[in-house]
Amino acid sequence: MAYSLDDDDVDSVYTDSFSLTPSIMNGTSEGLDNRSNNKGSSVMGATFNFTNAIIGAGAMGLGGAIQVSGGLISIFSIIFFGSLAKYSADLIIFLTLHVQHQQSQEDLASQRRRSGTQRNNNNDVSVVTYETLGQLSFGTVGIFCVVFSKAVYSFGCLVAYLIVIKDNFGSGLEGAIYGNTTSSGDADSFRQLLQNEILLTAILSAIIVLPLCLFRSIGPLAKFSFISILAMLSIAGIVLYLIIVNPGGNVRVESTGTVFEDWFEVKPGIFESLGTFVFTFVAQHTVHLTFESLKPKDRNFASWKRVSLFSILISGFVSLTVGVVVYMTFYQETRSDIFEMYPPSGAIDAAKIFLSVSMLLTFALPFFTCREMIVVMISQLCCGCSKNQVRRNKRELGLRESLLRPATALNDYDHDYIEGIESDDDAYEKNVLFLCDDEDDLLPVEQHGIIPPIPNKSWLISGEERQLVLPYHILLTVLLWGVTTALALSAPSLGDVLDLVGCLSGTVIAFLLPGLFHLKLVGFSHLAVMMVVIGALVGSVGTYFSLRKLVMDV
Repeated sequence: MAYSLDDDDVDSVYTDSFSLTPSIMNGTSEGLDNRSNNKGSSVMGATFNFTNAIIGAGAMGLGGAIQVSGGLISIFSIIFFGSLAKYSADLIIFLTLHVQHQQSQEDLASQRRRSGTQRNNNNDVSVVTYETLGQLSFGTVGIFCVVFSKAVYSFGCLVAYLIVIKDNFGSGLEGAIYGNTTSSGDADSFRQLLQNEILLTAILSAIIVLPLCLFRSIGPLAKFSFISILAMLSIAGIVLYLIIVNPGGNVRVESTGTVFEDWFEVKPGIFESLGTFVFTFVAQHTVHLTFESLKPKDRNFASWKRVSLFSILISGFVSLTVGVVVYMTFYQETRSDIFEMYPPSGAIDAAKIFLSVSMLLTFALPFFTCREMIVVMISQLCCGCSKNQVRRNKRELGLRESLLRPATALNDYDHDYIEGIESDDDAYEKNVLFLCDDEDDLLPVEQHGIIPPIPNKSWLISGEERQLVLPYHILLTVLLWGVTTALALSAPSLGDVLDLVGCLSGTVIAFLLPGLFHLKLVGFSHLAVMMVVIGALVGSVGTYFSLRKLVMDV
């Protein structure tokens, strides 16, 4: 029997479908996590963090996307993709809680079989990530799809951040220091540097971005996360002020088209702009991080729905305000690099500097994700399962069998449970786990193609699955930083990057994969089917048109 998120009462469906205890749904101390309920973020704090993950460079390109797509169709697309992104994030947490519940039930059942007693402590329920959902749904292929899409999307964010810095920092700082006067031929060397946006961006990237990227953890950077939200709120206020006051009478540009052409016409550019609309709301790569940051008492589906709702509402309001107001200010002359269209002023200079500093300080956040996903992909492709994955295989194989009956790998057996040999370290050294009907009848899992041989991963830190030893860590960091910087310096515009990244990977991570995982792990759902169809159509059509435009612009 299948259950879905598009029922009238999702909480009731969730409880009835998977027999979740009230503690899991309501967040009492008897839930999956018995740690102190005072540790973690409140719903408001998590909302702030998730909003910070959503809002950013995507909103900066909306004005140009509206201009080439049409007014009302763009507004509809922004609202539609924002709503779909909210339900997508909810669906991911829905599946996560379902899998965690199944894990706890498997552990309790195994404990009863082995000792005849039922334990009440569920602290060792393993953390469920986006990659876990991919593995449980489609095995190695599922993991690879999640890792690849997260890596590509994070990489696109990096390029977009540097393009924002390139387009804004130099001109903003020049205006703030030297005013709006035109420089003469004998301008001092510092002003010449500010006018050379490519060289300036390369220097900033080398002396600020690269050292931050060498960190292994986002902890030292967390205190700067609020800057991006403040930057976007200030920008929204500035563009509203400029269109209303129109200082000097030279800000607003009168439209050269009719009302129909400006607002009701659906223009051909809608296909290449779909990626920008999607990019504005994609933050599925941070869903689990945000959810796990909640206090244990709030770590439930009802609290998460409030977090996702408020975050999408705030992000949608700011994005629509910036995009629509900028479009109404310049109409046919609107471009994706919005600040370059405004006449010089102190307010615009301040907004440019504020936004650029925000991008500089938050660049490392998606960089860590991208680097981590590259390490995971290399490990999966070269070595198969890691040591910790072998240690967790008893649970994951049993869980997958319970979620996906009949499980392909176990079709020929009717095993009551999955058991490892005496020690996990021995299992790792011998590269084998066992399926068994009873403890005297062990069958090597490796013979059935479930666990591949596990080479020693000397390039990883001991006990870590996603952290390289220092020499390789530095090498990969410098290579990834160099590639992103080179691409950002050569990219023709922010809009081209947003379009391509949004269509190529944003649709996959936000719509296609969550829908497929729901269909595989839970069953049919109209919402899941809609996400799969939209993800496939927008991803394929949008990628073609955005890639064609990028090639033409280059």
